[in-house]
Amino acid sequence: MLQSNGVECGTISKDQLHSLPLSPEQLINGFFLLSLSLIFCLCLIIRSIDSAEVKPRAFILAIRKYNVTLQYYTTVDTGTPLTYPDLVIDLGGQILWFNCKNGFNSSTYRPVRCGSSKCKVAKGSGCVGCNGTPRPGCTNNTCGVSPYNPFSNLLYAGGLGEDTVAIYETDGRFYLSHIYVPRLLFACGFNDQLQGLSNGTQGMIGLARTQVALQTQLSSAYKIQNKFALCLPSSSEDGLGDIFIGGGPYYMPPYNKDASTLLIKTPLIINPVSTPQT
Repeated sequence: MLQSNGVECGTISKDQLHSLPLSPEQLINGFFLLSLSLIFCLCLIIRSIDSAEVKPRAFILAIRKYNVTLQYYTTVDTGTPLTYPDLVIDLGGQILWFNCKNGFNSSTYRPVRCGSSKCKVAKGSGCVGCNGTPRPGCTNNTCGVSPYNPFSNLLYAGGLGEDTVAIYETDGRFYLSHIYVPRLLFACGFNDQLQGLSNGTQGMIGLARTQVALQTQLSSAYKIQNKFALCLPSSSEDGLGDIFIGGGPYYMPPYNKDASTLLIKTPLIINPVSTPQT
């Protein structure tokens, strides 16, 4: 007798089958019920495997350089269906934000409500609303945040939302499985907010020391180290760089050793003077 998740799956031998006083119709019905039980048990087993908790050790994103503006950017696969906004990397940015008006219409997007716990974590202030047709970036009673563009030196009021993003996990050497991260917090921006950013980019990815920065959210969700490392390319023509989130090792071909053993580290200090990001 096989038991899975409280469901018993019966077995019967050929000799036992011949010794049972059953009619042909009963045998057919018995085989049908037994087949259904086995299929149901198999479905339970598959379901338990699919729902197993994913535990990546680290994440990786490719970095490119726009040679005209000298800005570095990466792509974050976002929403359902996936869209692929290119985002300029901002080491001082408090949150990931991008232009939600440029074809982003994800079915899994959810606005974060004013006064909610997630709004407080993002240090939201007030509520934002919209008179248009509801869509990502145009919702009512939404937590208001102020994504910052340092290239135009402007703050904009935007709505805080959450959605699924897909990021590759890594062992430090290879890109491995595509991990779908649910309910990642980000802000919706607007066309005017893209001033000063490289052509084709749609926003910025903030990596500051905040609770809603990308690396902080990933480290909290998957219990990995709250740290990141950048390998910046001299130009996109010479190849891609990488953002490693979650700690080393870091392998940089053609060098075949862990580059983290060569790093000299110094602690960062927190700026005691208030800035637009705090």
